[in-house]
This record gives sequence, structure tokens and C-alpha cells, in this order.
Amino acid sequence: MRDDIDGPPTIRNSIRPASFLNVEDLGFGPGFFRILPNTLVSAGLLLTFLGLVAALHQFSQSMDVGADGMDGAMRDFMQIASAKFVMSLVGLFCSILFTFLLRTRQNKLDAAIHRLCIGIERRLVFVSLEDIGFRQLRAATEQREHLREIGMGMVAELQKPLEALPDRITGAIADKMDPIFDRVTSMGTSSMEGLVGNLSDQLSHSVGNALTRASESLGEATDRIGLMVDRMNTTNEQAGDGLREALDQMARAISEMRNEVATSGRTASEAMNEGADRLLSVMNDTLEGIRDNTGEGAQAMRTAAEEMRVAAEGFRETLASASEESSQAARERMAQSSAEAGQAIEGAGKTLLESFNRTSADIAKLGTDMGSTIGDELLGRLETISRRLEAMADAVQRGASGAQSAAQGMNSGADAINGASEGFRSASRGLTAAAEPLRASHERIETTLRRVGDLVETVSETLMQNSASVSENAAHVLETAQTALGNEREGIRRALEATHAAMAQLSSEAEKLDQIDAMLGRALTEYNAKLEAALGTAQDHVKEMSDTLDPGLQTLRSVVEQAEAFLPAQARGRA
Repeated sequence: MRDDIDGPPTIRNSIRPASFLNVEDLGFGPGFFRILPNTLVSAGLLLTFLGLVAALHQFSQSMDVGADGMDGAMRDFMQIASAKFVMSLVGLFCSILFTFLLRTRQNKLDAAIHRLCIGIERRLVFVSLEDIGFRQLRAATEQREHLREIGMGMVAELQKPLEALPDRITGAIADKMDPIFDRVTSMGTSSMEGLVGNLSDQLSHSVGNALTRASESLGEATDRIGLMVDRMNTTNEQAGDGLREALDQMARAISEMRNEVATSGRTASEAMNEGADRLLSVMNDTLEGIRDNTGEGAQAMRTAAEEMRVAAEGFRETLASASEESSQAARERMAQSSAEAGQAIEGAGKTLLESFNRTSADIAKLGTDMGSTIGDELLGRLETISRRLEAMADAVQRGASGAQSAAQGMNSGADAINGASEGFRSASRGLTAAAEPLRASHERIETTLRRVGDLVETVSETLMQNSASVSENAAHVLETAQTALGNEREGIRRALEATHAAMAQLSSEAEKLDQIDAMLGRALTEYNAKLEAALGTAQDHVKEMSDTLDPGLQTLRSVVEQAEAFLPAQARGRA
């Protein structure tokens, strides 16, 4: 075949001439004469044994004739046997001679063909299996370099949009998330500030009104007691000189009762003032706790926003590292690069979604904890306030009971005065005329004492009514607190709804990221398909080359096998 690959045109042979220059194919073979020596030997042996059989048969017949013919029969038998052996020797000699002539002619033909093959091989360039393999390796190396250049070009073209993709995704996420974070923070802060302000105003107003009404009721009760004491003093002045000592005792008792009532009123006022101070301090502590919880909630929201921002930066770094790794792996191996890039992007999307889910769970948990903390602390402190108001109502009731016991003391004093009047009555029987005015005065004193008892009962009822009004005011305060708590819960619910809306918007952003991930997946799938098509085309080309070269390799293999089978026979022929 004509070869012009390595330089000027050269005639090459890939098969040695001895493989197809065969004596039999050229028509110089012995043909029928190959079996002639064996045929001559076989014919001689056949005729020899037939002659021996005939001689033995004749010899046996001659032995039956008589003893005289025995010598003649033996002589004839020996002659026949010698003739047959001579015939066999002639056939064997002819076979040996003919075999020698055939072998001599065959050696001459083999030598001529060998000289012809050597002359042909000296005038041609032999293409060996190693040369073909080396050329195939060089073609495969050139093809690999070509495919590498194509792959590097494709990687360089694909790396540009992949490097720009993380910055674009990060910028889009930051642009979408920053307004959401600002909106959630402003809504939470404004809602909490409005809630705390409304609750503080309502509680301050309600407690101030209740304390004002309680102070007015206690002032009215004190004024009534003062008026009652003034009336009793006026009545005592009208009683007479005879009962001045009794009136002085009664005045001292009334003064003591007045002092006790004033002391009780002062104690009740101090207790109510102290309760009001404690209530205001508790309210201030509650409002400070609410304000602290609000600050903690805002700080937690800022922390969650920072975590989400850090997660976005981590996503950008992960995507950038995934792009670098995918580019580096693509330089080494294109198929593995595509798979690792897809897995890296999918892992980054999952990481971002998990970060969004954790942040959403933290925000929801923060809202729940904040609501439960505010509800528990505020309800606990309001229950403490209600218990203190109940204790104050019990103190007022105890004051009313003290006033009632004072009235009972006055009744016992009246009984003592009645006994004294009876003593005076028994001592002044002789002074009946003088005793009549005294009896009238005594009756007036008893009437006055009864009035005093009625007034004391009225005062006790008034105090009971005041305590009931204080209890009602406390209940009203509790209702106001419950209303405030309801408003707070409504605000928390609105804040949670706003948080849910923000989470829904985050979910929509996550869906957009999923769409971006899907688009990237489709792009990588198309890239893999094109790469697989290119690799398939290359594989088909390699397969076609292999299919084209396989017959030549098979022929070379058969030539080598025939040459290996031919070389020992040629060596024997030369020997």
C-alpha cells in the first residue's frame, strides 16, 4: 500500500510475502505424486503376501502327493518366496527413489520462493503491529489534546456566567430581604411601643381613679364621724351639771373613739397609699419588663436578620467554592465536573432553605416566648395587685369591725351610765321632783346614745359600702388589665401575622431560589447532554477507527501466526 504520512510516498507492506506466496497456490506442488511412494510400497507388500499365500497353498498340495515330491515342492516354494521378496524389495527401492526425487524438487521450489520473498521484502518497507499501535497511540493522543482544548474552551465559557451567578443571586437576595427585615423590625417596634403606651395609660388612669374614689369615700366617712362627734358634744353640754362627770367620761370615750377612728382612717389611708405606691412600682416594673422584652424581641429579630444575612453570605461562599471546584474538576474530568457542580448547587439550595426554615422557626419561637413571657409576668403581677387590693379591702373591713366594736363599747358605756342612773335614782328617791328633770335628761341621753349607735352602724355600713366600692374598683382595674392584656394579645397576634406574612414572602423568595436552582439544573442538564453528545461522537469516532483498524490487526495477527508456523519448516528445509 502507498503511505505518505511520515514524508514522501512510500510503498509499504503489512503482510509478509511468504504468507501468500505458497507453492500449492502457485501450481508447483507435487499433487498426485505425493502419494505415489506409499502406493508403490503398499502394492509390493500386497503382491508379496499374495504370492506367499499361493506358494503355501501349492506347497500343501505337493506334500499330499508323496514323500518324493517333498523336495520339489520345497524348492518351488522357496523360489516363489524369493521372487516375491525380490518384488517387494523392488517396490520399496522405487518408493525410496521417487521420495528422494520429490523431496529434492520440493526443496528447490522452497528455495526459489524464499529468494523471491526476500527480494520482495528488501524492496518494500514492512509495517509491523508495533508501528500500527504507535500510530494509533499518536492519533489517540492528538484526539485527546483536541478534546482537551475543546473542553477547556467550554469550561472557560461556562465559568464566566457561573462566576457572575453568586454575586447576582446574593445581590437579589439582599435587595429582597433588606426591605422585609426593615418592615418586620419597624412593625414589631411600633406595635410593641403602642401596646406598652396604651397599657401604661390605661393602668395609670384606672388605678388613679380607684384611689381617688377610695380617698373621697374615706374623707366623707371622716367628715360624718366629725359631725357626729360635734353633735354628741352639743348634746353633752345640754345634759346638765349633775351629769357632767358622766358626760366628761363619755367625752373622753368619744375622744378616744375619735382618735381611734382617725388613727384607723390614717392607717387605712397609709395602707392605701402604700398599696398605691406598690401598685405603681409593680406597674413600673411590669412596664419595664415589657419594654425589656420588647427590646429583647427586637434584638432577637436583629439577630435572626443577621443570621439570615450570614446564611446568605454562606450560600454565596458555598456557591462560589462550588463553582471553583466544578471548574477545577471540569479541567480534570468533564463528566464528574457536571455531577459535582449539580450536587454543589443543590446542596447550597438546601442549605439556604434550611437556614430560612431555622430562621422562621426562631422568629415564631421568639414571638411565642415573648407572648408567653409577657402574659405570664403581667398576669402574675396583676394577680399580685389583686391580692394586695383584697388585703386592703380586708384591712378596711377590719377597720369597720373595729368601729363596730367601738360602737359596742359605747353601748356598754351607755349600759354603765344606765346603771349609774339607777344608782342615782335609788339614792335620790327623796328628791323625786329634782329627779324628774334628771330622768328626762337620762332619757334624752339614752335617746342620744341610741342615735350614736345608729350612727355607728351607719358608719360601719358606709365603710362596708366603701370597701365594696373599693373591691368593685379593684375588679374594674382587673377588667381594665384584662382588656389591656387582650389588646396586647391582639398586638402580638398582629405581630405574628406580620411575621407570618414575612415568612410567606421569604417562602416566595425561596420558591424563586428554587426556580433559579431549577434553571441552573436545566442548564447543567443541557450542558451534560451536549457534553455527552460530544463524548459520544468522540467515542463513535474512536469506535469507527477501532473497527477500521481491527481487520488490519487481525490480518497482522494471522500473518504473525503463519510466519511463526513457517519459519521452523524453512529452517528444516535449509538443513
